[in-house]
Amino acid sequence: MTMKEVLNSLDIYYLVPELREAIVGGVVAKIYHIPEDTVILKVRSKGAYKNLVINCKKYLTITKFEFEKPKKPSAFCMSLRKYLNRSKITDITQVDFERIVRISFQRGSEKYDMYIELIREGNILLTDNEGKIISLLRVRRLRDRTLAVGEKYRLPPSFSNVTPLSPPKEIEVAVKGAKAADISRIVGLGKVLASEVLKRLGVSEKDLLDENARDVAECIASLLSERRSPRIIFEDDNMIDVVPFQFKIYEGKREEIYETFTEAIDRFFTFNMLKVSEKEKTEKLRAELEKLILLRVRQEEHLKRLLEKSSKYRRRAELIYQNIHMLTSLLNEIQECKDTSKIEELQLKYPVLKNVNFKTKTVLVELNGEYIELPIYEKPSLTANTLYDKVKKYREKAKRLRKVLEEFDARIEKLRKGVREIEDKARTWKPKLITARKWYEKFRWIIVDGFMIVAGRDAYTNEALIKKYCEKYDIVLHADIHGSPFTLIKCGRETTVPEAVLKEAALITACYSKAWREGFSAIDVYWVKPNQVSKAPPPGQYLPRGSFMIKGKKNYIRGVQLRLCIGVKVENSIYKFVIGSEENVSRNSDIYFLLVPGNLDKKIIADKILSKCHEKLGFKVDKTKLMELIPGPSRILKINVLPIRRVHDSNT
Repeated sequence: MTMKEVLNSLDIYYLVPELREAIVGGVVAKIYHIPEDTVILKVRSKGAYKNLVINCKKYLTITKFEFEKPKKPSAFCMSLRKYLNRSKITDITQVDFERIVRISFQRGSEKYDMYIELIREGNILLTDNEGKIISLLRVRRLRDRTLAVGEKYRLPPSFSNVTPLSPPKEIEVAVKGAKAADISRIVGLGKVLASEVLKRLGVSEKDLLDENARDVAECIASLLSERRSPRIIFEDDNMIDVVPFQFKIYEGKREEIYETFTEAIDRFFTFNMLKVSEKEKTEKLRAELEKLILLRVRQEEHLKRLLEKSSKYRRRAELIYQNIHMLTSLLNEIQECKDTSKIEELQLKYPVLKNVNFKTKTVLVELNGEYIELPIYEKPSLTANTLYDKVKKYREKAKRLRKVLEEFDARIEKLRKGVREIEDKARTWKPKLITARKWYEKFRWIIVDGFMIVAGRDAYTNEALIKKYCEKYDIVLHADIHGSPFTLIKCGRETTVPEAVLKEAALITACYSKAWREGFSAIDVYWVKPNQVSKAPPPGQYLPRGSFMIKGKKNYIRGVQLRLCIGVKVENSIYKFVIGSEENVSRNSDIYFLLVPGNLDKKIIADKILSKCHEKLGFKVDKTKLMELIPGPSRILKINVLPIRRVHDSNT
């Protein structure tokens, strides 16, 4: 059987209540568009984030898997964000038992509806409270409706007067007298669901529906009240269908049962989309590969012809020079002939002479089995030189063509490698599950001697760190300069924080302060208790976001050196970044880089670190994450590769 490619109407009927339970009442936090056909809504609902994935050609569901998101949002994505960011999802429904889902949103007094059309090539449209289209994935001008911004949204015309939602009596009247195979069209069931109905009733597709029309109608209606038992159907270890309950047509086939239909759909389409995607990529590469190989064969044949011509002209030129005196004498005598009467005498004297053509002013001679045409009024040496020029010309062409063939070979090998990589990936790849992000992962953080050190990244995270996560026994640090992160040493209980931990926290605070960008070599850092930190400004003053008042005595750590280590630690083929002092990072890294303030841009420093990591570790690290760890313009003071401890001092 063929693999299911898109959700049918019955699937959507059983899916929508689960989606309604999961996301209605939730708030849209983020929106992503993964070209061409997929939109992901990250929804904050019931205290957790849920990712609604919408592929308008195939399916929609709540996904547990990570999707690679584009670095730059599309125009369609920006449009959706403009209208739907921070909006509340108020409802989700199926439209008239069609493969169309409507999601309703509200933000303030504004109301919006998103229509997901899982029909034809698929579409996603957003309408305002008047039903006018304000954003859409694909503009379409069809015979029965126009889908474009500013147009009133209209549903596609229905091809059936009855649906499984219709009363059984209406379904009975509609199917009575029809061939059993036609119920898929009459009731809008689709072939698989129609086959399931006929299988349950023991009716052949060729039968005419008469007295059993009522049974068919009741069976169709019963599909809407089946006990949920979502499952994926397998054939030869391949997933071929996902269904909301047990189907008789799949009896005997291997099945995987899931708690929810959303989970079953998520697994089915995520894994199968990868297979389809990899298959399409492979087919595209193979087609390009075949085209290149064919072009290469043609170019190789052309090279062969060029070399043959070059060889032929060289051979003729050499024969002319070998017989230069005889040919010169022959041509001189022919030039003195007034008519053709003496040609026969010349042929007896010069057996190489085969023909003389006074009209074209050429003679044909045979030299060592090679027929060569010579101009009568041109010296043989000039003719030979002309032939040598042709030899040179064809050799140059052959040389250029060989370079082209080398380029073809490189491209062919690259494509073959690409096909192998895709096939290897398809065999070993598994979708990555979304992992819950810990609260401290939105900040800069390290752990030293069992103490967690957490620092803000900017004004927003400074504000959040102090307001939400600063607790009674914590230590709060700040550099003695305007433009510094707030840093917490998390204690959990009353305890004495070791001096080494204080120094490490002070280093993080100092290095990510404005002092680095200003080119300082050292700066003072102070620490206080949480009850000394206040958001209340003095009368008549205002504290901007991320700023706090410090009351009472400040405990200073003087002259903190701005020397930041960034390390990479590899465990079980997974790497992570480590930051801090050289002493701390050297114990927890396979390679580290000691940075100090300098004049090289962060991008240049990041590229140098990437290159060295690739050279020493055999892979490249994430440049975006690395850039976030570099405080500002820098220079690399030291590179240390562990455990063999090869140290490279540098003034990069």
